[in-house]
Amino acid sequence: MLHTFPAFRYASLSVLLTMVTFFGLVVALGEARAAERTIVVVAQNGGTEVTDFLVPYGVLSRADVGDVRAVSTEAGSVVLWPGLTVEVDETIDQFDSRLPQGADLVIIPAVLDHDDEVLIGWLKQQADKGAMLVSICDGALILARTGVLDGRRATGHWFTEGTRRDHFPDVTWQTNVRYVHDGTVATSAGVSASLPISLYLVEQLADKERAEALARELGMQGYGAAHNSDVFGIGAGEVWVAARNFTFGWPRDVYALALSDGMDEIALAFAVDMLSRTYRSEIVAVGSAPTKTLGGLVVMPARLELGGSAAVISFDGTGDLTPRPGAFAPKDILLFLADRYGRDSADFVALQLEYPR
Repeated sequence: MLHTFPAFRYASLSVLLTMVTFFGLVVALGEARAAERTIVVVAQNGGTEVTDFLVPYGVLSRADVGDVRAVSTEAGSVVLWPGLTVEVDETIDQFDSRLPQGADLVIIPAVLDHDDEVLIGWLKQQADKGAMLVSICDGALILARTGVLDGRRATGHWFTEGTRRDHFPDVTWQTNVRYVHDGTVATSAGVSASLPISLYLVEQLADKERAEALARELGMQGYGAAHNSDVFGIGAGEVWVAARNFTFGWPRDVYALALSDGMDEIALAFAVDMLSRTYRSEIVAVGSAPTKTLGGLVVMPARLELGGSAAVISFDGTGDLTPRPGAFAPKDILLFLADRYGRDSADFVALQLEYPR
């Protein structure tokens, strides 16, 4: 036995080295596949929902699960509703010329023109080439027009449930769920569902461990699909808040959004979205030059000076409000709104974003 022990030891070491090499190759191949994977967040130049667009772009860029590209339907700047202008990487025509085999994953935010034949046709082509199509919020309205949702389960913003059921009866529309994955398509509920579905996509593209680690980094307890959409609706109270704020909230408060390099896309998105939905305020991007977000997206300033603003929203700690990154941002902004306009106004903003309170 003493004579055979060294041979056994060396054999064990050889097996161990082989295993290490094997798993190293697995990791390397996984990283190579991620580098080759192309993820598109597509935008309509004339109006694309800001959180639907920025959150998936930011989360997937940070997760390092592929080459994340911001792509627009035509040349020029993209207007992110309700108030931000960005420059994207390329147009859909440029993308097609560069990558004729198509994307691996295409994310469709809510857009203003649901009948955009250029966008609808391009999405059909991407599906035919094998791309997984993912809609955020009422991106489901344009995704449904491609026909790829027919016979599948899907969801969307609570407010358009009746419209979706009436116009697309061949889709099995789901409620009380944050996101639905059915085959090669996935859909999410209202605006704030952009964060959990983005983390779910990280799990699908990488693994659960990476998604959970990123969720913790972003300040989320989890990213499951459980959701109670039945609590969202328009009643007398919500009508009163909207009418009161619109009628008596003059002059409108104008918040200066101080742009800075390396801004967290999630905090940026929720700041623009929430501070523009009170019916008595708006937000304006301010900076001396175009600025890049954490993931490299170029944001254009609307004006140069901070002066004349009700408050300054910043990302470097110098403003009246500095939303924390990730999932902490909407909580910070809603507290800010409740302090300025009352809890009912903050709840009204949360309602529009289908954000659980």
